[in-house]
Amino acid sequence: MATQSHFKNIQSVVINKIHDAKHSIQVAVAWLTDTVIFDELCSKARNGLKVELILNDDQINKSVKEFHRLFEKLGGNIYWHPTNDKRAIMHHKFCIIDENIVINGSYNWSRKAQSNDENITVSENDKELCVEFLNEFESIKRRLVEAGEISIFSNELPDFIPYRNGDKWGFCDKNKKVVVEPIYDYCYLFKEGLAKVKLEGTYGFIDKNGNVVIQFIYEDACDFSDGLARVSLKKWCRYDELQVYEYHDKWGYIDKSGTQIIACKYDYACDFSEGLAKVSLKEWCCYYEGDDPEYHDKWGYIDKNGEQIIPCKYDSACAFSEGLAKVKLNGGWGYIDKNGEEIIPCIYDRVGFFSEGIVKVTERLCHDNYDSYDEEDSDISSFKYGYIDKNGNEIAPCIYDNGGEFSDGFAAVRLYGKLGYIDKNGEEIFPINYDFFSAFNVELPKVTRNGNLIYIDSTGRRIYRSRVSKKLGPVKRNDKWGYIDKNGKETTPCMYDYGGDFRDGLAKVCLDDKWGYIDKSGTQIIACKYDYGGDFSDGLAKVMLNGGWGYIDKSGTQFWED
Repeated sequence: MATQSHFKNIQSVVINKIHDAKHSIQVAVAWLTDTVIFDELCSKARNGLKVELILNDDQINKSVKEFHRLFEKLGGNIYWHPTNDKRAIMHHKFCIIDENIVINGSYNWSRKAQSNDENITVSENDKELCVEFLNEFESIKRRLVEAGEISIFSNELPDFIPYRNGDKWGFCDKNKKVVVEPIYDYCYLFKEGLAKVKLEGTYGFIDKNGNVVIQFIYEDACDFSDGLARVSLKKWCRYDELQVYEYHDKWGYIDKSGTQIIACKYDYACDFSEGLAKVSLKEWCCYYEGDDPEYHDKWGYIDKNGEQIIPCKYDSACAFSEGLAKVKLNGGWGYIDKNGEEIIPCIYDRVGFFSEGIVKVTERLCHDNYDSYDEEDSDISSFKYGYIDKNGNEIAPCIYDNGGEFSDGFAAVRLYGKLGYIDKNGEEIFPINYDFFSAFNVELPKVTRNGNLIYIDSTGRRIYRSRVSKKLGPVKRNDKWGYIDKNGKETTPCMYDYGGDFRDGLAKVCLDDKWGYIDKSGTQIIACKYDYGGDFSDGLAKVMLNGGWGYIDKSGTQFWED
């Protein structure tokens, strides 16, 4: 056993201990607003560790709710302790790591704590102490689960919820009190202080007082993002070989006053990413040699002033990420920078997206039968996969039958029906002789070798099942869907016609053509009664019942009246 007290540099001590965690982290602290610590917890959740938090449900913790969303999306769990709980005030400040290390003391994991006189004690290899703290954590957690205090987003709803009365839409609060009268054909959620609404076939925007800020003149519109919204107007133009004039949608951008910042002149326009947006203009051309000419979209990029930074010349294009964008030119894929320079030449049959500075690329061995190529039933020798870096340098040649993205320094590859892992030097870390790799976690892959299911670590050494952390995922067996954890243990029987991913703590499921929602224990939280169910986001899900759309919260409250 080893015990050490700390009075200085406490944040660094906590972060280092979290960083070294291998399997599990349980944290019970009154306040967690230190974003540096939260980053490290998110990183561990991303890597598949079991990370659980018990926090006070108050405005202090809600000040960093964007981290809560990210943490839960990455697989972490938060249990919220009510601040009006008459039985106890949750004022703990302890953490258990790998069921072997206990951090405890006066130090709250808050932004202000670093400037206070605080202390922590770190105890390692004291099994009895760990069990005592784990029992306390599980006791509080069990009480909160029974009370339904699992996610802050189950209680926190938008101030303005789209509300339907018959066939007209307005807005209400969480108590279903109408705050904007239902007079519209459809209402969308507020974004950046304005909501897109539809009236008599056209779109405009209103504020939270119900005032029309942007008039109903647009054929289509999108939510505001970074102060701009994409909108379309009908324009008189021609798009066929006979040069016949017709009305077609043209896209541009407006600000929150409704001023057209960028004129509606593009055949399509997308949201801005890293200061540039991809836009398209139709061009009279042939895609393939021998084809008859016709109008095709050509893609380029503009800035927020409407300046054409990169001309519309690409057959296809993607948004910029980390300073690069994936584009297709003359049948080949590559990458360009924000100046339009080809960083990776457009010579590949396919390219993936960059992950850890490396991208998967594809070369076709035989081009003769391209028109008859079926990706679902293709010969694995038709395409070969390899990897290159952002400078176009080859990391691994195009010799593999398939490959995944890099994560934590490794990528899974397939060759002649067998799987293995390569590192960023293109070296085979795990020999390519496995039958199956689980997609759950690259740090602790699950593999099948000679018909036996085993787990291996980053050196290829066998790991026992009890050391693999849990994470729920949907599975399909005999045309029915259920859920398993990372150990392969069934948490929800395969009984549903469809099972979605967990979003905001709930997953949508379909049974006998009706949709409902379950929690991570498999409990049916909302009965399968809807004609369709969307994913939960910000505490709301969009559903259809008896042909009408509306929103529900996690308790099943329906924000409409028929």
